Amino acid sequence: MVTAIQRTAGNTVATRMIQRTPTEDGQHRATQSHEAYEQTVDEYTKSGGPAKLYRAIRIATQIKRREKNSEIMAKADGDLGAGLSPAAEVTRLYQTLKNWPEAKDIEPVDANATFTVGHHVGGDNYGTQYISFSPHQDRSVSYARYNFKTGPAENLDYHTPKPRLVKNWAPVIEIDVNKLGSGVRLVNLANPAVFGQTNLSERLEIGSMAQGDGEVLIKGTIPAGAVTKVFGVEDAIKEMDLTARKELIEKDFAYGPRPRHEGAEQQDWDRVLKRTVPEHLQQYFGHLTEQPEEDEYVPSSMSVAERHKRRAAEHTPPEPESSEPVVKRPAKKRKKQTANLLSFNMDED
Repeated sequence: MVTAIQRTAGNTVATRMIQRTPTEDGQHRATQSHEAYEQTVDEYTKSGGPAKLYRAIRIATQIKRREKNSEIMAKADGDLGAGLSPAAEVTRLYQTLKNWPEAKDIEPVDANATFTVGHHVGGDNYGTQYISFSPHQDRSVSYARYNFKTGPAENLDYHTPKPRLVKNWAPVIEIDVNKLGSGVRLVNLANPAVFGQTNLSERLEIGSMAQGDGEVLIKGTIPAGAVTKVFGVEDAIKEMDLTARKELIEKDFAYGPRPRHEGAEQQDWDRVLKRTVPEHLQQYFGHLTEQPEEDEYVPSSMSVAERHKRRAAEHTPPEPESSEPVVKRPAKKRKKQTANLLSFNMDED
């Protein structure tokens, strides 16, 4: 009943505020089943929410903050690498995914947290009750390749995202909203009516990014069966042309292009490549270290006519072979030069 009244009231203070009771530890928890702006799957669908959503998944364990600044461990999505080591093997497992494994549900960092939407999208590394998705696959792929949330300042600038190393790229998953459980709640920040009820309406510097992404927050467990596609890291690399792959590697190095001359610098550059790109992805980048053979050095002091003459001589076609046998003439003997050019023989005139 309360929820129905709040929806009717629209974007008012009453719809945003819900009664909370302080717990003994000083934290606050909602007394109703869900926030006014959180929708069931049916409500979300009827209001025009996209059925397909995408996410660049978390592939490594991270440390996040609780409401009172204590730490909480955020496991990789699905925790596919449980019991597997070293970390490189876990990364390989995620980066070579073709299909999402059965019975590997995706959980929020802390299902019991009561963070606001602003906390979740603000990039402050909180362990919230929400999981972020976007209806735009290409935007999710960008989040897999670039770090837009390295700090408050970076959050505001889409033009200078920080590239992630290829070894940190993550797959992008697609989910079907209609396959989510009945207990799941969604916050569609692309919907103005929903956005206006969250505290993002007071933090437009953060909210504008969430709106641009069409961000949809999901609260609750995402069953493995709701994951309908996996857009893997290998797929992302294959879609890039060779020039883009080369530029990516050279940016990752910060050394610039691979040195053209063989030696210690070139070997060092190659070592960085192997450290930056994991072995299972080398086949897509390794050939970029190869350089074409260098042209023979021609002194710049040569005139244009001399250069053309030299090139013509280098490309003169061979003379046709003769049917007559070639007679070899003995080579003329050369006089042996004396050790000292100023000496002479006293017996000679």
